[in-house]
Amino acid sequence: MAEIKPFRAWRYNNKIGSSIADVVSPLFDVVTADRLGELYMNPLNSIHLSVPDGGPSKAGKTLEDWKNNGTLVMDELPGIYIYYQFYKCPFNGSEKCRKGFACNIRVHEWSEKVILHHENTIPGSVTDRLEILAETGFHASPTHGLYSDPQNLLEHWMDEAITEPVYTNESDGIREIIGVIHDHSVIQEFVRLISEKQIILADGHHRFEASIQHARMRRASGDLTPEFHLMYLSNISSGDLTILPTHRMVDISAALSEPELLEKLSEDFELTPVSSVTEGEKIIAAKPEAFIMVSANNSIRLDLKKGLAIKNPWPFPENILRLDLTILHYFILEKIFGIPGAEQRKSGKIKFERSPETILKAVREGKAAAGFITRPVSINSVFEVCESGFTLPQKSTWFYPKLNSGYFFSSVLPGESRLPDFVRFQ
Repeated sequence: MAEIKPFRAWRYNNKIGSSIADVVSPLFDVVTADRLGELYMNPLNSIHLSVPDGGPSKAGKTLEDWKNNGTLVMDELPGIYIYYQFYKCPFNGSEKCRKGFACNIRVHEWSEKVILHHENTIPGSVTDRLEILAETGFHASPTHGLYSDPQNLLEHWMDEAITEPVYTNESDGIREIIGVIHDHSVIQEFVRLISEKQIILADGHHRFEASIQHARMRRASGDLTPEFHLMYLSNISSGDLTILPTHRMVDISAALSEPELLEKLSEDFELTPVSSVTEGEKIIAAKPEAFIMVSANNSIRLDLKKGLAIKNPWPFPENILRLDLTILHYFILEKIFGIPGAEQRKSGKIKFERSPETILKAVREGKAAAGFITRPVSINSVFEVCESGFTLPQKSTWFYPKLNSGYFFSSVLPGESRLPDFVRFQ
């Protein structure tokens, strides 16, 4: 099962004169172009390590400078970092707190089924992450993994750690508190519990795949040292997980006339007009095998006709065939718009968007052929997919809120990732 260990974090030196709010940054795959430009203006922001303006070599040079001039300093003691996020649930406004901790986790091939994945990766994005990792030997941000602990055996130690926070920060309505545990005996409780678990990778498939490939490169060169990866782990049993949907748009280049589109949809779906996207979202919230389609002139609820889901010819087990997104990607994107499933990962005709309002605007302004509003994927569905060995269509889950980069960094360089002997032999 999974092997974790504490790490000697590289962190911003308190003497640099910047607050933590000035140097944290969103993850590379969610930062917008406008926000990216703003972040680049601060020469000390962590974005220069995670999304370098100048490529991997620029990230490597920045990191070397920051180490040499004391912008970043390494913790003397290894630890695990506690990371709490207080937020309002977008669905109902309820107050929630996602509790988790960051550690180094041993990298395993997917086939070993220690780390389970539910999404495929895009080769170009993996290469981008691998080049930065190889150049810097640094993890600038943690991926997000899930473990199951129905008894919440670790929570009281985490709660205690954030009473003396290392950092507090608030942005976009999300309050974050970072604490640290250096106590060896407590850390061993975390290590022991996780050693009995499989880990479901919630977010960060490209970054973890980059670590897998980095481990292969090291083995090929004769270095058999185990590869470790920076990961934030949260408890799947805690009830504090929120998964948001990612909706689909079809590019205008794939447009059908509206009468033709409705005729094709009616072969497999029952079509019911709705007064608004908001009304439609409420209707499908508890209804599987249904979507809201936004076209140039209509908002329509689509209900797959009874018994059709399992007639999908894709070679998946029945529980995967019945998932909303499998239905959408076969019966609509492949069958109607002619985008084969095998090509959908790299098709420029499929766009992904989290805001229904943005989709509605794009379609009504003629910038997209049609939009499809979906329900969020349930955590049970994610678990079933992981267990099956198959994967969901790309961008199927949005674990909210996303983590930030910049609170702590982890090195994979031999001299920096080795733990002190007094810790290893206690």
